[in-house]
Amino acid sequence: LALRLIGAEEQLVEIGGLKLEPGEACRDPRLDAIDLRDLLDTFELEVLDPAGAPVADARILALARGESAGGPVFSRTQTDALGRVDLPRVAGGLDLEVAHDGFALLRLEGLEDSRCIILEEAPNLVLVLPAPDLDLPPGIGLEMRFRYGEKRRLGRDDLLANRVPDRIFQVTGLPSQVTFALQAPGDYEIMMSLVTMEGERDEEPVASIWLDLAERPVSRRLPMASRRAEFRRALERLESRRAAAR
Repeated sequence: LALRLIGAEEQLVEIGGLKLEPGEACRDPRLDAIDLRDLLDTFELEVLDPAGAPVADARILALARGESAGGPVFSRTQTDALGRVDLPRVAGGLDLEVAHDGFALLRLEGLEDSRCIILEEAPNLVLVLPAPDLDLPPGIGLEMRFRYGEKRRLGRDDLLANRVPDRIFQVTGLPSQVTFALQAPGDYEIMMSLVTMEGERDEEPVASIWLDLAERPVSRRLPMASRRAEFRRALERLESRRAAAR
């Protein structure tokens, strides 16, 4: 067994003669003695909320850059119960994204030394859904998947954007509205589909709507009136399948 940092030539640990059996955990006592904290040059990141309380389980994505890193290297970790996490010190520093539900996503560049950061509360976004002049029958609802747009792009931002999870909402009547904390500014895609209360989903989305939320949002009114025909066709498909299943 040889352990080294990705892109580095120097080995941190080397153990020979390990016996590995298919489907069984290796119980070699030499593995228990490995403590990478004593082998790595690290610094500490402390994450607090606006009141100064530690933020446990904050999700950290780190990007190492520079010649010693051998190119871009990503790692994922999270803070402990005290809001702290140890990160490796690398030449060129680390670019970080710090994320936690209810807080705005924070990006840091070129971090090389210990730091205490304070997360800001994420602003609330209100999505207003007017009625498309078409009632939702009993037992059928509208599902909305709210997806961070950068997930569709290639390269570094595609990976970093994975810190912003998809959000799924369901409403059973229109007009309606949903309110939630917007973790990161940017463009978002909203995929709408009709679903039954039994979990059956229509195979074709009713709508795919893009919203530019680069600025601090307050509310957005979705263009439902232009989707009447799609709503009607989706309802016909679902009701036909439900009738055939009876």
